Amino acid sequence: MDKNLFKMDKLTIGTIPIIDTHIHTTNVANISYEWSSACPELFKDWTIEQYHGDTNKLNICKGIFVEVAASTFEKETKWIQSISSNEKSIIKGIVAHVPLNRPFDFVDEYLNDILSEKIVGVRQLFQSETNLLNPFYLEKSYIESLQLLAKKNLVFEICIYADHLPSVTNLVGQTPDNRYVLDHIGKPFTQVNENTDNKWFDHMLRLSLNPNIFCKLSAGFMVKSKTLLDAKPYINHCIKLFGVDRLIVGSDWFFSRSLVEPKEWFEFLLEVFEENQFDNQTIRKIFYDNAIKIYSLKIDSPK
Repeated sequence: MDKNLFKMDKLTIGTIPIIDTHIHTTNVANISYEWSSACPELFKDWTIEQYHGDTNKLNICKGIFVEVAASTFEKETKWIQSISSNEKSIIKGIVAHVPLNRPFDFVDEYLNDILSEKIVGVRQLFQSETNLLNPFYLEKSYIESLQLLAKKNLVFEICIYADHLPSVTNLVGQTPDNRYVLDHIGKPFTQVNENTDNKWFDHMLRLSLNPNIFCKLSAGFMVKSKTLLDAKPYINHCIKLFGVDRLIVGSDWFFSRSLVEPKEWFEFLLEVFEENQFDNQTIRKIFYDNAIKIYSLKIDSPK
């Protein structure tokens, strides 16, 4: 990697090195997706080539593929491992779907089967859980499977709505040896129960007190009724709570593409960082370095 890349006096979004930690791709001919009927407009092939086209004015150095809620999750993992096996692939890490609510022996065997250098994490969506008092992910058997991930040095990515935050805080506190990444800053604009008060700000404070959770500043929390100006207080709250060492960035391509393009999203984050008077080194840390550390990526760090 060109060392001069990291020695610029003035950072611009076209030159700052970025690890996009939230990229989705699909293969609809061979993989079944749980959301296909709910989001027919998105149900088509989304390829890495299309992603490159949408980000060609950015300096995306590396990327993390995040599972796309495939019902045939085994096929999805094998497929993304195959297409990212070329050393020139931008995908340097894979967050695979693993159903941790299956029997413990299945989970252990399946993890051992898929483990490779590029498998850096696991995700199973929590956002569809409607039982906010006793969610499935607080069951003893689920927590035992989660603890397997710590032993295998794998991150668990948490994708929730805002009113899941109290139960997720409980989960994170019970499993201090696990590393967690909170996707889309906990989706502050969306709740399971829209009739209750949204206490995202307070709940995020409690969650952030756990040192084993990191916050992903990814675009997946944006909704049609909100603008980037509306999002700014939420990003600033995350900066205040998690500090610069526990923040990473992601585009949520392709799901958030219709709401905010990757370039627009990353420009917005850079603007917020500059308003916080972050120096170049700190900005590069959030856009690039932290992802290497959090996901234990086997790639070069900036010099």
